[in-house]
Amino acid sequence: MRRKKGMLMAAMLAASLTVSALSPAGVQAEDAEKVVTALVGTGLDPTLGDAIVASQDMRLYEMIYEPLVKYGNGGEIEPALAESWEISEDGKTYTFHLRKDAKFSDGSDFNADVALMNINRWAWDGLSATLVEANKIDDYTIELVFENAAYPIIIELTYPRPYRMLAESALDEDGNFKEMIGTGEWMIESYETDQEVVLVPNPYYYGEAPKVDKVILKQVADGQSRCMAMQSGEADITLVDLPTENKAVIDADENLVTFEFEGTQSFFLIQNDENEMLQDINVRKALNYAVDKQVLVESLLDGQGEAATSLMTRNTPYLEESAAPGYAYDLEKAKACLAEAGYEDTDGDGIVEKDGTPLILGLTFQTAEYSEWKGVCEFLQAEYAKIGVGIELNSVDDGTYYDAIWDTRDFDLIIYRSYDDSWNPHGFIKSMFYDDKQFTGSNRGVLWTDPELSEKIGEVIVSTDETERQALWTEIFNYIDENAYTVPLYYPAKSYVHNVRLKNVVQAPTAYESVEWNLLDVE
Repeated sequence: MRRKKGMLMAAMLAASLTVSALSPAGVQAEDAEKVVTALVGTGLDPTLGDAIVASQDMRLYEMIYEPLVKYGNGGEIEPALAESWEISEDGKTYTFHLRKDAKFSDGSDFNADVALMNINRWAWDGLSATLVEANKIDDYTIELVFENAAYPIIIELTYPRPYRMLAESALDEDGNFKEMIGTGEWMIESYETDQEVVLVPNPYYYGEAPKVDKVILKQVADGQSRCMAMQSGEADITLVDLPTENKAVIDADENLVTFEFEGTQSFFLIQNDENEMLQDINVRKALNYAVDKQVLVESLLDGQGEAATSLMTRNTPYLEESAAPGYAYDLEKAKACLAEAGYEDTDGDGIVEKDGTPLILGLTFQTAEYSEWKGVCEFLQAEYAKIGVGIELNSVDDGTYYDAIWDTRDFDLIIYRSYDDSWNPHGFIKSMFYDDKQFTGSNRGVLWTDPELSEKIGEVIVSTDETERQALWTEIFNYIDENAYTVPLYYPAKSYVHNVRLKNVVQAPTAYESVEWNLLDVE
């Protein structure tokens, strides 16, 4: 954690952000409510916040809903709505003993009947093994029986969605979702769709009550507006990044603190496997060799990150140091790969072509969540020009961006990010490469469709032997690397900027929760 010193730039705020329980100087009166305003980038519509749907900011799910078990520090699985559990010797049957003191924020009890009501709403084939039975043993004991053993099951039950529990009153008489009501520490007091959600403590929460009276999650898609909101004191903490070019100003502000922590996320390029040019492995290798990632991090990002070698960060479980070494920057190798693929610049226009077709690719990005991606993509455009590859930049809103990845496939190259924490590596690799209709809507991978790779992923998920599992993961990581299915770029430095008035800012076990909200306090 570093404390910053310097000047306050208050008058610049252009976004319409309201001050909550703060004086203009950001000082809170002793008898006023303790209110924390936190900035997020996207997804603040509680009417779409069904526990089984992944459409909103993950912090809403983390703060309102609870799982049977939760993902703790260091990946430890800890009690949540289940205070204890057993797994049968064959790995197929999970018995959960439920808390008897948990209540939803509407005052209704959590018990086995409500748990099964939620479980029956799950996609039973959505876990790493298909759920075949869900049984009530008694009022506070349930049993889940799976078709086969799979080591990630207990981890997947910690996810912020879709395996959380909501109240019966959260559904209408036809069983359709109507509002977010959970057993978590927080409940919704009010909201303005895609602007802000006001959360207050759940009066029925069984654990330690939060130290603040209100948390306002405020959606601000523009990075510059987030920066100005932090400088003006209109916001207390930003949970999404600030533009790299504003780092010096943030560093100089004596009212702001940067809380830094180790991340588990990587940024990379997806290459559309439906594009004939990208189906050539030599083209994919050329795109890897042509990026000077060290310069990208040191110059463009001001050292705020680490040049990527593999698709996933080196602290990812099962990713050995020697596995997936990546492609070191080498323009000559990049050019040689393009020549091997049959590309050359025959007309001297600076763009290589093959059979009269120039190698020009669209590169799609969004900045609502990651404000630096515009500069990163401009850097890539310049890098690829050095080997005769034309890049057309395509900036889109976040909705269009995710539709392109998951639905329309309307891109050649698109910058993306890995998942975090509990999803790595099994959840991320499975959802990106496994040709499973549950994840893709069709029998194809999201990053790349490769039946051999998909078969390897299927094997590792059901592996019960740790040594075998490690060997399979090493094989998978190397296979992805050798086939150059992605272009790893960098592992971003992870940090939150917050006002000095915030106390007890503690990193949560997962990035999806962000901070330990129940510990957070204000002066």
